[in-house]
Amino acid sequence: MNDLEQALFQTMAAAKAVTDLLPNDEDDIHVDEAPQNATFPHIVFSKVSGVPAYSFAAREWEEFIYLVKGVDEGDSSKVAQALAEAVDDLLSDGSFTIPGHTLMYTRKLNDMPPLSERQDGTRYQCAALVITTGTF
Repeated sequence: MNDLEQALFQTMAAAKAVTDLLPNDEDDIHVDEAPQNATFPHIVFSKVSGVPAYSFAAREWEEFIYLVKGVDEGDSSKVAQALAEAVDDLLSDGSFTIPGHTLMYTRKLNDMPPLSERQDGTRYQCAALVITTGTF
């Protein structure tokens, strides 16, 4: 986990509005992918891209885009959507510390419609949002 991912993880793990929706608190927040034995519901967040911004020849700041997914098991997407909304409320214009960097902003870039998938007779629900974070 890089410094930004650690800061995002710690911010979500410290937020009661997020952890109240998770059966195992911070143990249900995962970077990149959930382990095979993950409990439901859980959160998975992963970096989509990082874009440096230059002023003449110097790198001034960077913008990072992350996909954050609320994932649940069952026929309803309500909990997955509630997780995505709780993360949106927490991170949009939120404030947190990134060691060695200064946070400029964190905002929702867009959301995604709920996705339902069936595998081996089990239905999984996913609700996601894409956030953008600027740091220097």
